[in-house]
Amino acid sequence: ESYGYTATDAAGNTVTGTITIDIVDDVPTAIAPQNAYLVNTTTNALTGLLDVDGQVEDNFGADGAGSVLFSDSLNGASALDADGDPLTSGGLSIIYSVSEDGQTLTASTLAGEVFTIDLTVNDSGQDTYHINMSGTVDGGDSTIDFNSGDYDFTGGNGAWAGFNTVTKVGNDYFNVEDDSNDLLLTPINAGSVNTTAQTGGVGNAFIGHLQGMRVDFVVDLVGNPQGTPYSVLANQDHTFDKHYTVNGASATFTSCSDASVTITAFDDDDSGVNSNKVGDGSQEIITVIGISYGGEMQQVTSIVAGLDTGYTVILDGNTFTVTFNSNGSATVDGVAEGTIISSYTANGYNSIEYVNSAAGDDFQIGDFGTTAIEPGEEVAFSVPVEIVDGDGDVASSSLDVLLLPEGTQDYSSESAGVTVAASDVSPDIIGSDYDDILTGNADSNILIGNEGSDTISGDGGDDLLIGGAGDDILTGGLGADVFAWNLGDEGSSTTPAEDTVTDFTTGIFGTDVNADKLDLSDLLSGMQDGEDLSSYIQASTVGADTILHISTSGALGESDTSAADQTITLEGVDMHGADSAAFLQSLISDGQLDIE
Repeated sequence: ESYGYTATDAAGNTVTGTITIDIVDDVPTAIAPQNAYLVNTTTNALTGLLDVDGQVEDNFGADGAGSVLFSDSLNGASALDADGDPLTSGGLSIIYSVSEDGQTLTASTLAGEVFTIDLTVNDSGQDTYHINMSGTVDGGDSTIDFNSGDYDFTGGNGAWAGFNTVTKVGNDYFNVEDDSNDLLLTPINAGSVNTTAQTGGVGNAFIGHLQGMRVDFVVDLVGNPQGTPYSVLANQDHTFDKHYTVNGASATFTSCSDASVTITAFDDDDSGVNSNKVGDGSQEIITVIGISYGGEMQQVTSIVAGLDTGYTVILDGNTFTVTFNSNGSATVDGVAEGTIISSYTANGYNSIEYVNSAAGDDFQIGDFGTTAIEPGEEVAFSVPVEIVDGDGDVASSSLDVLLLPEGTQDYSSESAGVTVAASDVSPDIIGSDYDDILTGNADSNILIGNEGSDTISGDGGDDLLIGGAGDDILTGGLGADVFAWNLGDEGSSTTPAEDTVTDFTTGIFGTDVNADKLDLSDLLSGMQDGEDLSSYIQASTVGADTILHISTSGALGESDTSAADQTITLEGVDMHGADSAAFLQSLISDGQLDIE
């Protein structure tokens, strides 16, 4: 704004001029939510800080208190992982929705809710977010076609049948323990399974009125399905290691023009006396039915169709009626030659039944396939979060989430430090907020120290080591290891966090088998494009070691590291006479230093 003025002295002399005042609208500063590490299991939950100091009020600025919320742009958006690939649950795409007040983000598929994130700003306490898992995010899945060359068909006209893997020695076939995801077929209201590898029925070549076929998804199926009827216990001689979880399992229906199929899904219990048994599981509610016919496909949800009400689907001129029954099953009428039906529940299932439910056509069933859910891989994703000040100015940030596989050893709620070693069954570990000793094994481990001064050793494999806040000692061991830091792990300029990497191996990351990486991208997330890297990180030599001095606010001076709030000592790493800038650039060029 510009303002004219006139000044008059005691003698009446005057002078005029202009005063220009630049009014700069104060804006909020971005928050830095605490990273979320939790196990990818149903009913798991985690509460974390919305900002590293637990307070967002000091981020609003002079314009006064506002709010922290999820952007409206997330409404209807597909959830993406850290690589930009779509997140799925049970093979179905995860879609976001935001509450009217912007405080709750819900992630759902057509089959139901997967997780929610709630934001809470507490004027008199810490400001937090809360993640609640009601389903699981696929941490890896595989599509299985049991009619492919990877499987052998067992049976044909016996008490049961199946698809499994075998090995051939001469003219003899032997079952192998290879942890294969196999398929077990058993009859419903009939004494035998009469089928080829492609299609068949029960009792005879067809499935008649009130008859059906049960499909169990099992690991390492073995046995001799020759005797009948199946109701005789001695003929139920199939054995397997356990069930595995699937979703979207499909079957093809043939030899019919107007059949009615009722589908029921279960989660079978493999513990104790139930091992190797079928038909004793708890029922899962079917929430989505997919129908493929004549080259066209449509998915129907129970939310759209309602309960106990027929919903019409027309594909390639054929009329299907889908009914989601109040008992949790689903019925599809109008099933014609070549119809493929896939079934989904909110959290997957491990067995499913197909029953001829009306006095319509008999049918044959076959060409089984599914998506096997394998939550054995970690899932990383970020959710954008906005802080809005009193007059509507916005600063954007993100909440980073790492979901660890089921079976992870989780000590985050412990009230004291722990000493824990990885195992083949549970290779990943989340430590406590105290001083922990975490040790990996030959697998590629994920080892997270959380708070406290931790000692973490990866042993073999390509490990991810995250010390967290505190002064940590990190040893990768053999393999290409990643050492990662997050904003909030640092200390202060008066008391910086002092971490040590004992065995950082130089080389080209991703090419040299033991070359390691330092991931400082989150720790340096405040660095803007074009800023001088030396304001944020500098390297120096002390004896045989190299020390990285880091300022998360970019406050380092020229050859002055006194403002560092984080140091990382790389034991035994020689800069070979290079100055700081050249050494850091060599690490970046070799993929060993990630700063963005």
